[in-house]
Amino acid sequence: MTKNRTISYEEHFVQVGFYQSILKEKESEIKKLKDQLKLSNDLLIKSKGHIELILVNLHLNILLFV
Repeated sequence: MTKNRTISYEEHFVQVGFYQSILKEKESEIKKLKDQLKLSNDLLIKSKGHIELILVNLHLNILLFV
């Protein structure tokens, strides 16, 4: 019992290749976005540390001059 194919094997492989290339592009985009997010996160953590240091220095200065 054979089924009639709606598309040829060649067309099928062309379509598979097309969708695989789209998936690779999306995976690349996701990797870039993850890297950007990590960088942003690292900068946020670093800036939070600087802000805390500034606050400590500010409190020390206030205590010294009171």
